[in-house]
Amino acid sequence: MVRALEVIWIYDEKIDPANWKMAICVEPSLGIYLRINSDGWRDGSIPILQADYPSFLKHDSFIECGQPFELDDYVIEHGLAAQGICDAIQKSSTIRRGDKAAIYKALGCRP
Repeated sequence: MVRALEVIWIYDEKIDPANWKMAICVEPSLGIYLRINSDGWRDGSIPILQADYPSFLKHDSFIECGQPFELDDYVIEHGLAAQGICDAIQKSSTIRRGDKAAIYKALGCRP
């Protein structure tokens, strides 16, 4: 189970275009999350600095507090499993670059 304030990657089909997004769990038992965005134009966005969270942020970002959303266990487990496979493929030195690209595309791996 995901813990409160844990950051996960999910494939977010509710954004346009659908893509991998970071989300922060704010209420684990109800599956309530907040998105992390690159820009802060949405209502209720607060800054989160890359310098404070270098383990998961590549640049300064914003937590979108004005639009919490729910994720069920299936979506979370699927996203975590797919991303785990993507991470392992990326680290492999024996898989050809073209094959990696095909796998990333098929699984919808985040960049």
